[in-house]
Amino acid sequence: MATERDHHNLEGTGLPDLQAHSPQPEWLPAASDEARFDQLFDALEHESTASTDSAGNTSTGTVPTSIVPVSGDADVPEPVSAQPDVEGAEDDVDAQEPAPAPAVAAMPSRRQRRLEEQARKRRGTPVGNAIWAVLGLIGLVLLTLWLVNVFSGGNEDPSAEPTVERNATPDADGVIARDVPPNQLELGDCLTDFAGATEPATVVECTTEHQAQLVGRKEYAEDDSYPGDDALVNSAQEFCTSLDTNIPQDLDTETTLTRPTADTWKRGDRIVDCLIIVKSGTADQSFLPEDSDDETEGPIQNSPSPTRSN
Repeated sequence: MATERDHHNLEGTGLPDLQAHSPQPEWLPAASDEARFDQLFDALEHESTASTDSAGNTSTGTVPTSIVPVSGDADVPEPVSAQPDVEGAEDDVDAQEPAPAPAVAAMPSRRQRRLEEQARKRRGTPVGNAIWAVLGLIGLVLLTLWLVNVFSGGNEDPSAEPTVERNATPDADGVIARDVPPNQLELGDCLTDFAGATEPATVVECTTEHQAQLVGRKEYAEDDSYPGDDALVNSAQEFCTSLDTNIPQDLDTETTLTRPTADTWKRGDRIVDCLIIVKSGTADQSFLPEDSDDETEGPIQNSPSPTRSN
C-alpha cells in the first residue's frame, strides 16, 4: 500500500491512479478444522491404491508418513514410525562390544634407558664376574707367597731343592750324577764340570778324570747361634788345613772351603765343606788317604760353634 507522501508525488504525473482503478481484494473466511480434515482425508483416498492379486485379495498402499492432521480432534491412526528401536539397539551394541585391547607398556625414557645400561655395566655378566673372582684369588695367593718369601729371608731353604738321583753302577764314562747342587754333595765326591764351590757339578768315579774333590765336612749343631763372619771363617780354615789328604806331588792344587752366611744360618745351614781343586790339568785318583776302607768315611766333624768374634 502506498504511503500518503507517495500518493502526493504521483499527482500531476499523467500516470493512472492505481489505487482508484485496482479492485479491492476479497478475503476468504478461514477454513475450519473439519474442512481441513476433509481435505486431508480426500488426499489420502486419492493417493491410496488398490491392487488385486491372482487369488482376489486386495492390498492397500502405504500411507505417507509426511501427511499429518492439523488438529487432534479426529480419531486418526498414528503412522508407524520408521525409527529403529533405540533401546534394543543399545542393548545389542552393549552385547557386541569388542573386548578391550591389551594394554601396551609405555616406552622407557632415554634417561631411564641410560641408567639401566649403566647399572647393567656395573653388574657385569656372570662369566665376567667369575673371571674377575679367579684373577683376584690368584693375585691374593701370589701376594701371600711374596710376603712369605720376603719375611723368611728372600730365598728358599737349600735343603728344599729336589734331590738328584745317583747311579750306583756308573757306565764307562764313570758318571754317577749330573748337576748336583753343593748342598747335596757327599764326602769323598770327585767332581767334573766344576765351575766353583757354590755351583752345581757332575759327580764321577774318582778313577775318572776330575777337577775337584770334597775331602772334609764340619757340621754345627742346630741350636748354635751364628758366631759371626770372622770367627766362622777362622774356624773353617783351621779345620780344612788340618785334614789328612793324599795329593800327588806333580799336581798343582789348592784348598778352598764353603761356609754358612748369616742369612743361610737363619735357614738352617750349619755345614762347612773343604774341597781340593786341581788348578791345572785333572786328577784320576782320590785325594783321601789310601788306608780308608770307604772314601765316604772321611773326616766329618761335629763341632760346637767357634768363639764369637768381637
